[in-house]
Amino acid sequence: MRLLLILLLTLTCNISKAQGKDESAALLSRFESRFTAMDSLLFSSDSHTATYSDSIDIDFVTTERVEAIDRLVDAEISAMKAHTGIDFKGQLYVRPGHNLSYDPDDPLVAYNAKAQAEIEWNIFQSSIYKRQGKIRELQLKGELSQLERERDAIDMTLVLQKNTARHTYYGHLLGLLRQHIANTSLLLNAQTYLLSNGKISSDDLLKLINEKAELERQLTAISADSVTIELPCSPSATITAIDTKALLNHIHSQHYTIRQMDLKMDLLETRRRNIDYLQTMSIAPFVRFSYYNRENVHNTYNLDVGVSFKVPLTAETSKQRKALQAERELVEYQKGVQIDQLQREIELILREHDGLNESIKGEYERMIQLKNYISMRRNSYKNVAGEYSRIDRLAEYNAYLQSWERLISYQYQRDNKLIDLQSYIVDMPINDFLTFTTISK
Repeated sequence: MRLLLILLLTLTCNISKAQGKDESAALLSRFESRFTAMDSLLFSSDSHTATYSDSIDIDFVTTERVEAIDRLVDAEISAMKAHTGIDFKGQLYVRPGHNLSYDPDDPLVAYNAKAQAEIEWNIFQSSIYKRQGKIRELQLKGELSQLERERDAIDMTLVLQKNTARHTYYGHLLGLLRQHIANTSLLLNAQTYLLSNGKISSDDLLKLINEKAELERQLTAISADSVTIELPCSPSATITAIDTKALLNHIHSQHYTIRQMDLKMDLLETRRRNIDYLQTMSIAPFVRFSYYNRENVHNTYNLDVGVSFKVPLTAETSKQRKALQAERELVEYQKGVQIDQLQREIELILREHDGLNESIKGEYERMIQLKNYISMRRNSYKNVAGEYSRIDRLAEYNAYLQSWERLISYQYQRDNKLIDLQSYIVDMPINDFLTFTTISK
C-alpha cells in the first residue's frame, strides 16, 4: 500500500509539472504575440492622426433666416411710409324743426339739412416727418432680431463641435485602450500564475486588477456611444498658436453682447432724436366744403381753406428724451463692464490653452524618450542570452501607451478650449486666428 501511495504522488507531481510547463509555454507565446503587436503599433510608419483642423467645420446662420428678417423689416418700413397723415372727414345732419333748431325769420340762417366734407393733412403725424429716423429705428430692430438668430445658430453649432471633438477623441482612444487592456490582461494572467507559485507579492496583482478595471470602464463608456468610430492614430502632436491681439480686437468689436449693446445704444439714440415737441402738436391745413339745404330760399354752399392746430402744454417729450439718454448711458456703462469681463474670461481660456499646449509638447517629448528607450531595450533583448523579464518589457510598452493616452487627452482638452473661444465669435471661424503646427514622430 505504501508503495502504491508513493507511485501516485510521483505521478501527480509529474502531471502538475507538465501542466505548469504547458501553461508557462502558453503565456510565453502570448507575450511574443503582444510584443509583435506593440512593435507594429509603435514603429509602423503607415498610421495617421486627424488633427483639430481636419475636423472643424462651422456653419453660420442660414441665408433663408436672414432674408426672412429683412423681408419683415421691409414690410414694416413700407407700412410706415404708407402713413400719409391725411384724413377725410364728413358730416351730414338734419335740423328737427323751425322752432327748435333755427330762426325761421332769417332765411339765410335757417337751413334744415347740412352736408360737409373736409380733407385735413397733419404733417407731423405723417411718415414724411422724420422719415429717415423712423426707417433707421425699424432697421436697428431688425438687426437686433438677426443677431439673436445668429446667436441661436452658433449655440447649436458649438454643441455639434463639442460632440465632434469628443467623438474624434474617443475614436483615437478606442484602439489604444484595447491594446492597453490586452497588455494588462496578459500581465494579470502572468502575475496570477507567478503568485500561484509563490513568486510575487499580491500588491502587484491588486494594482493590475484596479488598472484593468479602470481601462475597461473607459472602454465601456466609449463603446456605449454608437456614433464613435475607431480611428487610426499615430503618436503625433498638434500645437496651435493664436493671434491673440487680432482675436481680442475682433471680440471687443464683434462679440454678440458688444454688438447687441452697440445696436441698443444706436436704437436709443435714434428714438431720442425721433421724439420732439412737434410730434405732440397737431398742425393741419385743411380744405372744407359745406352744402346747406334751405326752405323757401335757394340752397347755398361754402368752401373753406384754413389750418387747425392743437398745442399741448406739457414737458413730456423733454422728459422722455432725458430718460432715453439716461438709458443709453447705462447701456454704455454696461458695455464697458462687459468688455472687461470678456477680457478676463478670454485671458483665462488663453492661459489654459497655452498650458495644454505645453502639456502636449511635454508629453510628446516623454513619448519620444520612452520610444527611444523601448527601441534600445528591444534591440538589447535580441542579444540577451537566456531569459529576461517579459513582464517588465510589457510594462514598458504600457508606460508608452499611458503617455500616448495622456497626449490625445491633452489635445482633446486643448480643442475644447478652442471651441470655447469660438463661442465668443459669431461671424467667422476661430481657425482664422490659429496657426497649426503638427509635430511628427
